[in-house]
Amino acid sequence: MPLLFGLRDGIIPFVVHGGENTVFTSVNAGEYISFSGSVPVGDKPVVAAEFSFDDGHTWLCRTAPATHPANSLDWFFTMNADKPGRYRLLMRAIDCAGNTYCSGAPIEFAVIATTGSDAVPVADSAAIDYGGTAPVANSAVIDYGGAAPVAALLPDDEFPRVMAAFGIRPVGGFSSRLFRSRRLSEMGPSEAAVLNNLRIGTIYDLRKRLEVERFPTSRFLPAQTVTFSEDLQNAPHRTSAEWETWHIGEYGAPGERMERIYRTMAAHGEYFALVIRRIAAEGRSAPPDAIGDARGHAPLRTSGAVRDGVLLHCTNGKDRTGVLVAQLLRVAGADMDTVMADYLATNECNRKINEADLAVLVHGIDEEEQAVVRSLFEAREEYLMAFFSEIDNLYGGFEAYQRDILRIDHRTCAQLASMMGI
Repeated sequence: MPLLFGLRDGIIPFVVHGGENTVFTSVNAGEYISFSGSVPVGDKPVVAAEFSFDDGHTWLCRTAPATHPANSLDWFFTMNADKPGRYRLLMRAIDCAGNTYCSGAPIEFAVIATTGSDAVPVADSAAIDYGGTAPVANSAVIDYGGAAPVAALLPDDEFPRVMAAFGIRPVGGFSSRLFRSRRLSEMGPSEAAVLNNLRIGTIYDLRKRLEVERFPTSRFLPAQTVTFSEDLQNAPHRTSAEWETWHIGEYGAPGERMERIYRTMAAHGEYFALVIRRIAAEGRSAPPDAIGDARGHAPLRTSGAVRDGVLLHCTNGKDRTGVLVAQLLRVAGADMDTVMADYLATNECNRKINEADLAVLVHGIDEEEQAVVRSLFEAREEYLMAFFSEIDNLYGGFEAYQRDILRIDHRTCAQLASMMGI
């Protein structure tokens, strides 16, 4: 049976008891009740965990770490239990290919209001307090209490497909408010509703001017887009659409050109400082119910008045987005194993689109040239290590880089860590 416990100021105030898949407990108004468990998953990165209280008709999205132990995802869920009633909780995980994995039988439990030592009977189907983010029916305009209406939520059966189609995934742990993806230029009005499900309020576009002109930002995105047009790779006239002009022989051995590019990006420290400090400011501006309370109860990623999510993207979501995310994770205190795992997860997230592109690009060239072209599409450990090695060479180590170039203090580090659920 999944673990169930209650929290009051970090203390477990009562003992849980009940039969298999049914839990009865007694809590006072305003207390939280938490669940955790494990769901079997495949070998692809998981991008979301979802929870339902109406037998799967609507789902509440909560971000899940893309890196996790093989074939298993440990999950947790916290709700405010101040509404007495009987509940059925379903959970499912979604991977970057759009596959869904259900946790099995629903968890049935009851919350019983108490007055002193006397239990008060409750009726079925009580409402649940989600900390200001009540679930909303699909295909409906959302009422934000006088705020301007936004597009409807993406239907539950479309959510996994759209997440996979654009490579959208969270950065960090459960309840992360930071996401990464490929470019969103082709996102139509129905697909753009996925940003409502994730409560994305700001999108950071890392593509250079020529790329944005060639593939403009979708006009359907229900979020503000901030564009940084600096050419991080020192190749102002090249875009990913101009393969026919390439001279593969000039790129050296497979992977050699990419290592050069990553070292080049390390020289743009002031650019990264600007972007990272602006992202950190998103965390400072989030109201208390968006970042969790003092007991660490992070919000569900459901549509609501608070649009506190941030999404980063370039063209393929691999190189520029990859090194920016790697820096954010390191600044937030993640170890290098976690940083590298997040970076390498891009290979699986981009696998289908890369296979389709490579099927065309490698046609008519020899095996050695094919190996060079394939190396341009892959995220490899040596690429990211080349970036951090150059950081060491240029700035005297990452700690000095963080202090002197990024100018990130401990408080800002903590804000970024909270944003990413670390």
